[in-house]
Amino acid sequence: MSSMNTRNSRGQAYWRSLEEFADTPEFREAMYREFPSGATEMLDGTQRRSFLKVMGASLALAGLTLTGCRRWPEQKIVPHASRPLDRTPGVPVKYASNFERAGVGHGVLVTSYDGRPIKVDGNPDHPATGGGSDAQLQASILDLYDPDRSRRVLRNGEPSQWQAFADWAADHFAEYRNRDGQGLAVLAEASGSPSRRAMKQRYEEVFPAGSWHEYEPLNNDQSLRGSELAFGAPHRAHYRPERAKVIVSLDADFLLEHPDMVRLTRGLAEARRVDTPDDEPCRLYSFESALSLTGSNADHRAPVQSRDIAVIAARLARQFAGVTGSADLDALADREIDTTIDRDEFDRILNQLADDLDAHRGESIVMAGPRQPAEVHLLVHLLNDALGNHGETIEFTRHDEETGHLDSLQQLVDDLNNGRVDTLVIVGGNPAYNAPHDLDFVAAMEHAGEVIHLSDYVDETSERASWHVNRAHSLEAWGDVTAYDGTSGITQPAV
Repeated sequence: MSSMNTRNSRGQAYWRSLEEFADTPEFREAMYREFPSGATEMLDGTQRRSFLKVMGASLALAGLTLTGCRRWPEQKIVPHASRPLDRTPGVPVKYASNFERAGVGHGVLVTSYDGRPIKVDGNPDHPATGGGSDAQLQASILDLYDPDRSRRVLRNGEPSQWQAFADWAADHFAEYRNRDGQGLAVLAEASGSPSRRAMKQRYEEVFPAGSWHEYEPLNNDQSLRGSELAFGAPHRAHYRPERAKVIVSLDADFLLEHPDMVRLTRGLAEARRVDTPDDEPCRLYSFESALSLTGSNADHRAPVQSRDIAVIAARLARQFAGVTGSADLDALADREIDTTIDRDEFDRILNQLADDLDAHRGESIVMAGPRQPAEVHLLVHLLNDALGNHGETIEFTRHDEETGHLDSLQQLVDDLNNGRVDTLVIVGGNPAYNAPHDLDFVAAMEHAGEVIHLSDYVDETSERASWHVNRAHSLEAWGDVTAYDGTSGITQPAV
């Protein structure tokens, strides 16, 4: 904030807050408490000698504390008697590894400096990342050095030891083995790990009466259900924006929220690259209720309510896919759309979109976001098929992993409330914090006699668990993952 009315003759005055602008007595009192009287005079040119005296005394006292009053712990550094092969101190080493996020693997290169990872980048040889990375991959290195990370096992909130938990677990789960797992339940975060899949199979063999649930607060259940309605089985859609001339986003922020957003961003950049005057860049249309990264990069953006995305999908499906004869669909397509832009401008965008789709059959992509219901995803699949995009700009892979995260969590809550679960094992995640409020997961947890939580942090779920077990970081452990396109990868420790 600024004003042309100055308080002095040195130029324009600026205020850092409304309180400073009001210049109330309370503000002056608070300011004088923060800046003692006479402190500003020390910075005056005529008082430099006094300022240097004070600073000199401060430095002298600081040096005195290092002479013996307080010392850092003495440490001895011993060099290698025989330096490891292919290792030069001070020269960074890169390790190929993988990170998993919400069940999707990402190939990375980890730069390690003398045994300490310092940087995470995309692996240029990985089909998903291709040398690129997103903000979460870049920031994952911070979790490794986070001082708030859990460092020990806790028993009812009190420090314990791993061996104590191992001894307790050996006796505790032996009882469930004798009764086929009756009363035992597992709630795990999503994972595409082949090892985790094999572990789940062994769990179901040893504890056939137990239950296994999977929950992610942000998931693609609606997209998979829409593909199941269209193809008879759940499939993942793999978009190829580098082959497209027209892309339509129906509440789909694929540049930020899609599991394969790194590759999609790279593909869109390639599709919009112009090398010669005759090249036609890809045009991006976005219909969304809130400004997103994808919408901010769109050539044509129309703000609409989220519920009106279905109306746009129905109109396009009726026009290009010949989806007619349904009274419900016709009523949906004829419904008025609420938009904040001029009505003529909105109609112009829709008409131009229809012309572009018709002129670029087999060279377009229409995608719906994960928040849209399964019926909208079904209409999008019908539309893409009618436009000839399947097999050209869109490919599919079968997805047989567990879906219906919310339904699975609801079943677990019912079992807890009805006393059918004695021991609950929570593998990752924080359901006490991010489970839907109407399920009241926290109250349901209290019905279990024992709750074991494997987690990176002592979070809301760990605070309510009888056992908290600290989990190793991805840079500290071996593992395996599956990328969005089905590529398997190995996670290796870089520490």
